[in-house]
Amino acid sequence: MATSAYLDMTALQLTPGGSVQCRVAVTNHGSVVESYNLRVTGDLATFASVEPPTLSLYPDAEGSATLTFDLPVDAPVEAGDIPFAVVVEPHEHPGDVAVPEGTVTVQARDALTGELTPRTSHGRRRARHSLAVDNRGNRAVTLEFAGKDPDALLGFRFRPERLRIAPGTAAFVTVDVRAVDRIWRGTPATRTFTVHALDVAAAREQGDRVAPALAATGPASATVTAAPAPGPAQPGVGRTPRRATPREPVVSVDGTMLQDVTLPSWLGRAVLATVAGAVALVALWFLAIRPAIQSTAQDAVADPLNQIRQEVGQARTVAEEANRQAGAAQEQAGSANSAAGEAKNSAGTAAETLQSQRQEREREQVAQAQQEALAGAPFNRRLPVVADPGDTVNATYTVPRGQVLRVTDLVFESPGDAGVLQVLRNDQVLLSLQPENFRDLDQHFVSPIIFTERQRLIVRLTCTTPAPGDSACRNATYVGGSLAARPTPRPTGSPTPTPRPGGR
Repeated sequence: MATSAYLDMTALQLTPGGSVQCRVAVTNHGSVVESYNLRVTGDLATFASVEPPTLSLYPDAEGSATLTFDLPVDAPVEAGDIPFAVVVEPHEHPGDVAVPEGTVTVQARDALTGELTPRTSHGRRRARHSLAVDNRGNRAVTLEFAGKDPDALLGFRFRPERLRIAPGTAAFVTVDVRAVDRIWRGTPATRTFTVHALDVAAAREQGDRVAPALAATGPASATVTAAPAPGPAQPGVGRTPRRATPREPVVSVDGTMLQDVTLPSWLGRAVLATVAGAVALVALWFLAIRPAIQSTAQDAVADPLNQIRQEVGQARTVAEEANRQAGAAQEQAGSANSAAGEAKNSAGTAAETLQSQRQEREREQVAQAQQEALAGAPFNRRLPVVADPGDTVNATYTVPRGQVLRVTDLVFESPGDAGVLQVLRNDQVLLSLQPENFRDLDQHFVSPIIFTERQRLIVRLTCTTPAPGDSACRNATYVGGSLAARPTPRPTGSPTPTPRPGGR
């Protein structure tokens, strides 16, 4: 061949944010003056330059150019060995192309950030957070997670327990926090904690470096780290005794759990109010209802008793006047006594009937009130909203005719879009949120939000900037509550009185 070329260094080391150089030597073995164009190929060609890019050589002459790789810190290039080549193209003899090759080893650069949402949670004993980890470095990392609180009053669970994150991507981990003890009464307690992300590969490399050092100490070190007794397998324990190596977290995020009391503060007042109500009902029975029933019974038997007294007086008069009619008078008295017993039984039956009717009306009123309070079927619906940057999109639910919607729970989902997320009743704005501030957000209401018939529940999303890696804002709202028929007015009026037995 009329052209030959070589690199003075075929293996280069390059750190992100730095540069590295080597020399390209070109020799013209031909018989005419030759002009050469030099260019770089490979994955790093974008970040490479050749100076000068053109060489002109006489026959049997040699020239050189400087090849420079300049890699920015945020360049999308993964760490590792990356091959490259310099193409030397002659102008007079295009077929005599020389292509010297080399390798650039890009050093690893770690840049991990974490965010815990929500930063502060509430719960009697359990709470849930979401940990977002962004890998802005140039290599994939595998992380394990651990939690720590200064007072050792919390336990932690991570899902997943191990996570691999590629460079330039983000991943999410669910963090479940559980308090060791409950707070039955008193004031809520603030529990601070820290979530650590540990690099599995870095810990393994550190353990591998420590193992040869332990082996080099000889038999004397065996007395320091004795083999553990047989039992369940533990992480990091094998057949060869190995000293524990500290693991430095690559990401640490602080959080807070506000542990609520188990028994609410109003429980004592509620118990006192219940006892007072029971005492009031007993007093009402003895002071008002029972005397009224007795008075009604006495009024019911008063007229029959007066009639009996008159008949007994007539019988006595007839007995005194004629002994012959004594037997008849006695029979009339017996008949009067029988009538008095029947009248008394009738009065008792009337009193029991009146009391049972009153109790039945009270039960019906209580049942009707409970039915109106608990009427309706459970309602749950997910309203997704997708909007392009700069657009506003609505997701709407309209309450059917004759129905009432009671909303008690709202759960918002966001991948990190920037914009405004609103909840409206027709044109009235009820809630306004910024979805970039959360990943999921729960809202629960003691007094439900009421939507009457034909009213619209609107979830409105105004998209400013989508989440990284997406072209549109994608949010969703879960709506929970109950859907019931519209309550009807309760009929008014007094109950029909029950006629007295034997009344006039």
